[in-house]
Amino acid sequence: MDIFSLFVLAISLSLDTLSVGTAQGLHFHQHRLRNGLKLAITFGLFHLSMPILGWVIGQSLRIFVSQIDHWIAFGLLSFIGIKMVKEALSSKKQVHRKHIQKQTLLLLGIATSVDTLAIGITLAFVEISIFLAGVIMGSVAFCLTMIGFMTGNKIGKMFSEKAELVGGIILIGLGIKILIEHLNGG
Repeated sequence: MDIFSLFVLAISLSLDTLSVGTAQGLHFHQHRLRNGLKLAITFGLFHLSMPILGWVIGQSLRIFVSQIDHWIAFGLLSFIGIKMVKEALSSKKQVHRKHIQKQTLLLLGIATSVDTLAIGITLAFVEISIFLAGVIMGSVAFCLTMIGFMTGNKIGKMFSEKAELVGGIILIGLGIKILIEHLNGG
């Protein structure tokens, strides 16, 4: 696989990090650079390590992982999205969190990188440096996450009262999209 193809693959695998970054950026108005970097570093590290892990796992678990990856992503994104929608609709005064919680980072990191694990398994059978592939995938995920987070943050400042609701709906929608694509053979 050539470098150009690897970048195209990395971008296609990182588009969900752009969406999730935007959704998270919608409701973090304080410490935006710190929160954006936490999210981008988390997604970058997951996108760097998951294809390498997938490559190590190899062919033996390929069928199993590809059969459940969409359910894992759907479940995690929907769980976080529903939580955000509930918080946005609660009658309590909206409190903007200052920092992204560690468990949220972990769940989102897993949810957005499950596909890279499956791709890593397939890369075990292609002539490529898996470490180069991991670095490229991690770097692209980092950049797209930061772009999404900062864009979402700017939009969130304009519509702060509805930002968490919109962010939650985006995550639920992304989870449903992933599920439908995989169920339709995409």
